[in-house]
Amino acid sequence: MRAVIHALAQAFAQLTDRAVLMVLLKSVLATVLAFVALGIGLYFALVWALGSWAGESSGLAGAAAAVLVFLAVNAWLLGRELTDMAWLRHCGARDAQNPVSRSERLLLGGAITGIMLVPGLNLIAPVLGAAAGTHLTMRSLPSVKEPCNA
Repeated sequence: MRAVIHALAQAFAQLTDRAVLMVLLKSVLATVLAFVALGIGLYFALVWALGSWAGESSGLAGAAAAVLVFLAVNAWLLGRELTDMAWLRHCGARDAQNPVSRSERLLLGGAITGIMLVPGLNLIAPVLGAAAGTHLTMRSLPSVKEPCNA
């Protein structure tokens, strides 16, 4: 748990770096353009769908269960992807497993998934996630017996 908090703190600290800010600016711009395009398409799709849909509901419990499953799956996948990305970047030639524990991966994924739920912060969440995943992976490298090209 402390490792994930420390990695997230390091990722936030890197937000003042000019190179990170440029990547962040490009990703926010691309995101806004994608949201505008998808929003227009979604609007017309909803107008069409609601015009022909009678409307059934499965209740609040079904919606809550779907949201919880969605968040849990995203936490697991994001944590895995963010640490694997750094592991493959720094140690891709090796056949060894990623040294970051599954619980740390899940906590990182949960933290980034939570950040993605907050409007405004969701625009910097991918950059924070990539940086935190890299910090977790690099912190775990001393526990690996054979060094890689860190």
